[in-house]
Amino acid sequence: MAQTFENFWDTDIKFTTYIANKVGNITNLNAPFKAHIEGKAKSKTFGPAGYEMRHYSGHSVNIKMGRPYMDYPNRSQFQMGLYKQVPTTVVLTYAIDQATMDAYRSAGAGQVNNEKGSLVRMDDELGILGKGLGHRLDFYLATSDASGKLATVTGSPSTTSVPLATTWNGVPANGVGASQIYPEVDYDVVRPATHAVITSFTVPFTEKFRINKTTHILDFTGAALSAAPAVGDILVPKGSAYNGIYGFPKLFDGGKSGLWQGKIVTNSLEDQTMVVDAQSQAINNGLIERGLGKRKIRNMTTEVQPFELICGTAQEIEYISSGWAIFQINNGAGGTLDTSIEKARYRKSELTAFPNIDADSLFGVDISDICALKQFGPGVISPDGLVWRQAQAAAPAQFGKGVWYTLYGWIGNFMIENPQDHFRVKNLFVNPNYPTLATFSTTS
Repeated sequence: MAQTFENFWDTDIKFTTYIANKVGNITNLNAPFKAHIEGKAKSKTFGPAGYEMRHYSGHSVNIKMGRPYMDYPNRSQFQMGLYKQVPTTVVLTYAIDQATMDAYRSAGAGQVNNEKGSLVRMDDELGILGKGLGHRLDFYLATSDASGKLATVTGSPSTTSVPLATTWNGVPANGVGASQIYPEVDYDVVRPATHAVITSFTVPFTEKFRINKTTHILDFTGAALSAAPAVGDILVPKGSAYNGIYGFPKLFDGGKSGLWQGKIVTNSLEDQTMVVDAQSQAINNGLIERGLGKRKIRNMTTEVQPFELICGTAQEIEYISSGWAIFQINNGAGGTLDTSIEKARYRKSELTAFPNIDADSLFGVDISDICALKQFGPGVISPDGLVWRQAQAAAPAQFGKGVWYTLYGWIGNFMIENPQDHFRVKNLFVNPNYPTLATFSTTS
């Protein structure tokens, strides 16, 4: 890091490079689902103007049959559409005090006399920050309907008690409970029907017991909310409502309406993904085959086009457990009897389970149709080269304060070109004893 003969500008350049190489990798490693998708998807670099792709919307084949001397029909009509996606910024702030900043600028920023200096602490803390960004990106790619939802209000909410839904009902991220709520984080309670912010809150770290991740109830006794939430309200990061990235539930659905990828798709079959509503049935071959069948009929093909089955951990366990029912006892063939099922697969396509996928959904997708759009990161967001900025004091002082901060984040989004090339099974039965984001900490 910085030596006595180096100036602050040199230090900033080294720091930016260091963060991009080390913390950026930490972020990616802690987003396994995002890394899996980006490894197989098309990759595009884009900017503020967004990214556009033309797509086939439909055609009208004007056909006419008759005698050789007939008049030929009017021309056939072809319709083309235009999808457009714009960047979404996902950013975190890291702040240090003036003393740490002074040490960072000096030769004593590293390890001195076998004691950790500010650089080492900063390295550890930025690594945790990078992991946090990775977890957020992974969760939102798996569950985002672009609302920014982290939890859904249920039960009988009040200004002092807010129960959060753990029931899976086909709605994205509906059953995650309080698993995504943390102390010292700013949240808005938003009403989906109006997009209005009902109230906001932050739970101090010393009162993290107010976030009960077993009962999934937020306790505001002694620190009442300014207004009572209603059933169906959603919790989102403060100031982020309806600015989220396009996650799998947003990309792959059969009931899309309104603006989607820059196009009005209401009542437009061409923009819909084939969907099977499981109506709380357990996952089985029949449901998957129905999804494949819809996809083949929609595309008028007899071939099973490339697809990958992506589901949550609970559905993978459900599928594997059904395999035990037909387990052959002579599997060992005279050798060691292996009673496990190594991999769950269907039509040579493995079920790939990821922690953040909604527990009641299965996605049959052709990942090569996904376009991973990237403008920046993950890394320090600093177009002007200034990594550290001094915080401004509160009025009436209005000048700087002894806090320095840097911004770390990712700017990008996801889109697809051919909604008809995929299928989704939704509203699957979720065994209450199988682990999900809301139940993995229980003893059952």
